[in-house]
Amino acid sequence: MNKRYSQAVVLFTLTAAVLLALLVPSAAAQGKDCDFFSCPFGCCDEYDQCHTEWSSEYCGYYGEDCVACEYPTPYCFFEVFYAQCTACNFLTCPFGCCDDQGGCHSDNDPNYCGYYGEDCVACEWPNPYCFNEGVYAQCTPCDVFTCPDGCCGDDGYCHTDDNPQYCGYLGLECDTCTGDTPNCILGICSGCDPILCATGCCDPDNVCHTENTADYCGIAGTDCFSCSGDTPNCYNGWCVGCSDDFPCAGGCCDLRTSLCHPGDSNELCGAVGALCDNCEIDDLFCLNGQCLACDAGTCGSGCCDSNGACRPGTENNFCGTGGGACVNCAQSGQFCIDFACGYPADDDTTDDDTVDDDNDTATCGLDNCLAGCCQNGQCWPGDMDDKCGIHAAACVDCQADGKICYNYACVTPVDDDTTPGDDDVSPDDDDTTPLDDDTAADDTAGDDTASDDDDATDDDIVDDDNDNLAGDGDDDSGGNACGC
Repeated sequence: MNKRYSQAVVLFTLTAAVLLALLVPSAAAQGKDCDFFSCPFGCCDEYDQCHTEWSSEYCGYYGEDCVACEYPTPYCFFEVFYAQCTACNFLTCPFGCCDDQGGCHSDNDPNYCGYYGEDCVACEWPNPYCFNEGVYAQCTPCDVFTCPDGCCGDDGYCHTDDNPQYCGYLGLECDTCTGDTPNCILGICSGCDPILCATGCCDPDNVCHTENTADYCGIAGTDCFSCSGDTPNCYNGWCVGCSDDFPCAGGCCDLRTSLCHPGDSNELCGAVGALCDNCEIDDLFCLNGQCLACDAGTCGSGCCDSNGACRPGTENNFCGTGGGACVNCAQSGQFCIDFACGYPADDDTTDDDTVDDDNDTATCGLDNCLAGCCQNGQCWPGDMDDKCGIHAAACVDCQADGKICYNYACVTPVDDDTTPGDDDVSPDDDDTTPLDDDTAADDTAGDDTASDDDDATDDDIVDDDNDNLAGDGDDDSGGNACGC
């Protein structure tokens, strides 16, 4: 017994030594790091890396070279002591079926139905569905198991889209919705109202439309309407010109009104397809669809107004250049000429043209002073007390006669109290209060007598009963408000 054991031990030792002598020098001679000793449960790829996952790309065992599994043996299968490429069968595809290319299918696809690695079958009518009953997958008809969220139509298939032609639920036979209940909502034929058509609108035939089209637009079961003109798109049941889903094709979108705008104004500025911005909020101006600061770099050929916008610089009330602040020439009765305030020259006082005639002397005239008056050949605004007038007439000095310029004419200011002098710059400083009828009081609630002025020509709205009153009031048709 001991002798036999000793011989067996010796034989095993010799065999192991021979194998080591054959394997170790060979691996060392080849300079390989991946071998039987470093990768006993996998295979070695061309980069000397060990793979033990037994994939179809890297299949093998005992540190041998990996093999890529291809049809007709596309699977790497580990058979307890060895991994090798095998075909699709019960062992490699236990929960599916094998197609004619050796592929395994386990997703209950009607085109590839089967189980336990058998050949796949294509399911067709009247059994168009592949259903797994727990232990086996086979072709079955449309029923509550294969169509729990819809109904089974006469075509043998499951319908789950709430189509009025195929309406139902729980795999029951589909109904066709007609008459007063033309809509299929949650598998039930229904009419059209705010509850059953909450996300759509009702057309004249009582049909609910939830697709938000331009022809049928509405929400909450209201009557459908068509979108056209400036609002040709239906967005969430409302007709809009633009929205997140409908960008403007030729400008920017104002979300406040859902309308498209060119995008070139300071209030509504934006590039094509973008949202409009209000540049004036940040004292910017719109240039090429962008809000920019107004300065010499962005507005070199014009001027910047008080809102930060760039102006051409040629307008009478916005005059200037070089990106500087605009000047209001019209405020002083002047015009914007070559980006500066001035008076255009007219070489005579009789013509009203834009060209010169035979007189070389430039004077003030209708061409250059239509809204003012002329003095010493220069145009003045015409609303000043010392230079009053309009339509290029000669300026009048109202102050010289103790008068004021009112509406481009000299008038005498009216004083409505007993204090010497006038207390405002308008013809009358108390036009809504009747004048008192004596010099002792000046109030609006009546004075020390029971009567006011006594005629209808004065500046009050009531008559009194006295024809000869004195004071600030007028007592006959020959008097006036100032008592002069």
